[in-house]
Amino acid sequence: MILDWLIVAKNLDNYTMEKINKKKDFYKWKYVAFLLFSNNESSKTYVNMKQKKANKFWLLTKIIEKPDIQENEALKIINELNNDNNCIWILIQLPLNENIKNIQWKLLSSVHPKKDIDWLWWILFWLHQIWKINFLPATARAVFEILYFYKIWISWKNISVLWQSNLIWKPVTIEIINKLWTVFSFNSFSNKNTLKKLTYNSEIIISAANELLFIDKTYVNPNKMQVLIDVWRWKINNNPVWNFNFDDIFFNFNENNFMYTPVPWWVWPVTVSSIFANLVDLQDIDIYF
Repeated sequence: MILDWLIVAKNLDNYTMEKINKKKDFYKWKYVAFLLFSNNESSKTYVNMKQKKANKFWLLTKIIEKPDIQENEALKIINELNNDNNCIWILIQLPLNENIKNIQWKLLSSVHPKKDIDWLWWILFWLHQIWKINFLPATARAVFEILYFYKIWISWKNISVLWQSNLIWKPVTIEIINKLWTVFSFNSFSNKNTLKKLTYNSEIIISAANELLFIDKTYVNPNKMQVLIDVWRWKINNNPVWNFNFDDIFFNFNENNFMYTPVPWWVWPVTVSSIFANLVDLQDIDIYF
């Protein structure tokens, strides 16, 4: 069974639109700022996609494109946006140019946490870790939105989360721990035999590993109606690739024995919808520091 990303994304968009409609006066002159501090064509594409999505929610947008910007000017722009009450989201699109890429975390941490919809500053990570806020970065939120939408209750299930990253692996793992569920957490140094044994005995496998098609039939169990969520997507020779080797899995096992996110579409549309759901949710969260 395919976990249909279109339905989940549409449901999230309806949620966001409803919250905006309830506070029309607040959002009337609000805008989101996209900072393009490089000449990366993929970055331009991603920003354009997010801008179109923002316009669907009747949000104003401002794109500041300065591919050769230096540190002082970048910090000045971010500070001005922090102090502008009409700016409710500051997105620093990565990667950065050669002039400032070595101070990436300095720039990211200079964004006010109330405007850090992408969850890139440590303060939001820490507050989530100690149960002070219910807020996740967009891709991590997308994983749980898919599970909740399909009523995949996971309080009694074993969940495997694969490979290390600050925006997927860590927040997903911590969210599972916070909710007192059982998680098996793996990184690139984990023993493969142990990994296979525990993924085989998991009801849910969430993979964000930087390894091509490595989850094959030896990792999964067709007798458990496992949920397979592939969060990783990149390109080789301009062709999209991912973690789960569905050709191998479904050649050996019946496809109907699994619930899985489709590839190559991945969970990206749900992630984009989660960004804007985060945008409206963060306006209602009090952050003290």
